[in-house]
This record gives sequence, structure tokens and C-alpha cells, in this order.
Amino acid sequence: MEKTKKEIVIIGLLLLMVIALIGVSYAAFRFTGEGTKVNSITTGSITMTYEETDNTISLNGALPTTDKTGKTRLNPGEYFDFTVSSNISGDTNINYEISAKEVGDGTIDGSNIKLYLTRLTDDGEEELMTPETYNEESTSNSFTGRPSGEMSLYTSSMSSSESNRYRLRMWVDEDYNPQGDGGNLTFSVQINVYGLDRVAESLVFVAVDTFSVVKRRWSEWEYTVTVKEGTFDGNTPAFKMYYKNANDELTSITVYTKLKETSGDNEVYSLRFKAPNEEGQFPVLIHTYINGVESEEFISTNMTVK
Repeated sequence: MEKTKKEIVIIGLLLLMVIALIGVSYAAFRFTGEGTKVNSITTGSITMTYEETDNTISLNGALPTTDKTGKTRLNPGEYFDFTVSSNISGDTNINYEISAKEVGDGTIDGSNIKLYLTRLTDDGEEELMTPETYNEESTSNSFTGRPSGEMSLYTSSMSSSESNRYRLRMWVDEDYNPQGDGGNLTFSVQINVYGLDRVAESLVFVAVDTFSVVKRRWSEWEYTVTVKEGTFDGNTPAFKMYYKNANDELTSITVYTKLKETSGDNEVYSLRFKAPNEEGQFPVLIHTYINGVESEEFISTNMTVK
């Protein structure tokens, strides 16, 4: 497989992954990635790029598969690696979101297609979403700039120059029955990244962890949020936390906080909260809460509930 590298703008056509299902008694399919380059986009002092490492990923003669198998496939052509990076100078925070959008005249319904996203780390892979069938959000996300009509895969934020590597897998749901489908079935998605910057005259947030929790259980102070020193100015530290549920509604999460450490000009607070009673991957918003007043400023992250 010939590898190509492209620099792609945030917000735009980044990757086209096509699954072509062929045959009557089996479902053979193929991934094809086509990057369309728009060059770059800069907001103030921020430049974000999207890098595609492989131009084409192919799977041939593959049958519908279980989530357990689909999540671990590592043969050439069975996954797609890409990088989201930022070049930030100054006191700025970017909320960004990776999404998928069905394109073309597909002849198989997205409810038969599973998508799965992980982050590549030095220790392996970190799950960012449980395998989910393709589904489009009915509302837009004003925190990242993602429009409605796309499937949200992951949301997070950046407050310093950094690069994050991701791995996307896609497969035919094990419940799909190819018998009698007539063959020549296709399904295509376009992978987009959207981002909004928040230049901070009054921004108090510095960083926040990504959450991975078990539904209905309490976290154990392992996750933190960092704010500028003096944010609470002698008042009792407290935060308000919300997640966007499966119905696109902002729902409050009970959260407790305690000071973990002071680091330079920043204060790091540990969080203890109860996970929602639903599985999936959800955007999370965190506000300060001082003397009964919730701040307009917030920081966003992502929560995976298993």
C-alpha cells in the first residue's frame, strides 16, 4: 500500500472512508480514504492541522463481525490512523470535535455500520468511544462549531500546542444479514474536525482530564481540572458540571471537589462525581460555581461511560 501524507484544514473534507459490500451470501467490503486538501485555517494566533497518514485502507472478503473482534483488528487496511494538532500561542483554549458525516448515495443503512475511535498513546490505545452504529446528531454543537446532521465521535479541548494521534476502525455490524442484499452495496462517511477558540481575557480554566467511568458509579478523585491561581479568591472551591446526553440535552452531574496541588500560577482540583446511567461517549462542560453563581466561562472535555 502506497502511503501518502497530507496536511488538511480543520473544518472541511478530511477523509472519505468507503465501505463497498459485494455479494449475496457474504459481505465483502473495502475502506478507501480520499483526502481533499484545503491548506490551512488560522484563527488569531491559532493554527490547527489535520494529518492523514495513509491514503487508502482496504478490507476484502470480510464478513460482519463482533465488536470484540472489530475493536482489536490490527492487520494492514483494517484501521485508519490520523493526527489532530494545534499551534497555540498566548492564553487561548480550543474546544474541538471529531465527527463523521455520511456522503454519497449509500445503499446500505448506517445502522448496520459500527464506528470506533481510540487515542494512540505510548502505552497502546485509549478507548474514546464504545462501538456505535452510525447516527447523526439532530442539533449542532455551539461549543465546537460542529453542525447538525453529523455523528459526534469525540470532543476535547487544547490549551497549549500539542498533537494527538487517533485510530478509527469501522466494520459491518454482526447483526447484519447479507443474504438477499443483491450485492454492490456502498456506504461512505466523511471525517471532519471542528474547533472554536476562546481567547481568554477572563478565562480561568487551564486544563481538564478526559473521563472514563462506569455508569452509575462514583469516580475516586482520579480526574482533575486546572484553573488559574486566585480563581476562587478565598471562596469555597466548587464546580458545576454538565454532560450532553443521548437526547442532546445538557444534564447536570453531581460533583465534589478538593484542592490537589498548586502548580506555578495554577491550582489543580480533584473531582469526584457520579457517572450517568447510560453508556456512550458524551461531551462535558465544567463551570466554576462561586457564592451560588455559575460562571459563563467553561471548559469542555469528553466522558466515556461503560
